[in-house]
Amino acid sequence: MPARFDNGITGTILLADDSALDRHLFTQLLQRYGHTVHAVADGAQALAALDGLQPDLVLLDIRMPDMSGLELCAKLKADPATRDIPVIFISAASAVEDRIQAFSCGGVDYIGKPIKSEEVQARVTTHLTLRALRRTLELRVQERTAELEVANRHLSAEITERRRMAQELLESRQQLRDLAAHGEAAMEQERKRIAREIHDEQGSLLTALKMDLTLLRRELGDAPPAIGQRLDTMQHLVEEAVRVMRQVASQLRPAVLNLGILPALEWLTEEFRQRTGIACHLLAGDDIPLDDSRATTLFRIVQESLTNVTRHAEASQVDIGLSLEAEHIRLEIADNGKGFDPSQVGGNSFGLLGMGERLEALGGKLRIDSAPGRGTRLHITIPLAEELP
Repeated sequence: MPARFDNGITGTILLADDSALDRHLFTQLLQRYGHTVHAVADGAQALAALDGLQPDLVLLDIRMPDMSGLELCAKLKADPATRDIPVIFISAASAVEDRIQAFSCGGVDYIGKPIKSEEVQARVTTHLTLRALRRTLELRVQERTAELEVANRHLSAEITERRRMAQELLESRQQLRDLAAHGEAAMEQERKRIAREIHDEQGSLLTALKMDLTLLRRELGDAPPAIGQRLDTMQHLVEEAVRVMRQVASQLRPAVLNLGILPALEWLTEEFRQRTGIACHLLAGDDIPLDDSRATTLFRIVQESLTNVTRHAEASQVDIGLSLEAEHIRLEIADNGKGFDPSQVGGNSFGLLGMGERLEALGGKLRIDSAPGRGTRLHITIPLAEELP
């Protein structure tokens, strides 16, 4: 029996390889570890199989007739129904260019031939584990979001009823702001809790796995170089899992936000530059001491604005200005992208809608200055102290 380097996770795997022998070897190996394998001989058969199959992982041979594994991977990543399925390439070629192309088109890993059973299982298990973690996180966020949406609908109905009474208008508006602030605070608190759970629970599991690998290396002693290389590969995969875990936790609630709004925005703009290649400049004076709700609101608005720039603006530069004016905080976000007509933006623009809701909860205001062909500038003001209407 081969050694098992897994945590019990199994999944459904789609395998595409034009070599009948390799298909047989991969299928026997993966089934031995409890995985369900659907093996096909080329890219066209793989696409046909996906009509009735939603695999947890795809293994693709790079070189296949008619449609290469690289072309098939590009098709999978272009389809919303399959773009989140991790793809591992397999190939007898060892050229660096092949590996670069594999990762560039969306692959998450690479297995060389002739295959080694422990390496295949380690890589497959790692990516199935990461996919399971992402699904768990998405389900948790969806559940919490649904609960908040139900609460918000209930509160909106209550506020609508109160607005029918003219003498209670001011009280109703204030209540709406308080409830929205409470809902936003609850959502941020939940993000912090989920991020902490990921860091603590999954971090502990991965740390234990790293310790097991270290102990195994010591127990093996003067093992053959091949075993040492496999242990090195497993160590690299665990470290990559730790990196992904930290990235997910950071996206939920960046720890740098606890240091103040200016360090948080500096981190956000630097991360945006590195991820997108778009020039992003932050202009601000001394850090502005803010309560958590205002700091979080500013951070999320900038985060959502940068997301919109990436998705829609086609910009090459973004400028962010943060300043303190009298009793207000002023934030301006400008890009040199293609712009849009603000009057044509409806209720389906959830990014702008979310910004407005966050600002309304704090008595803030949003003004959009944009037109097709001349970029977009957002003008945001938030009172340092709460202002009554």
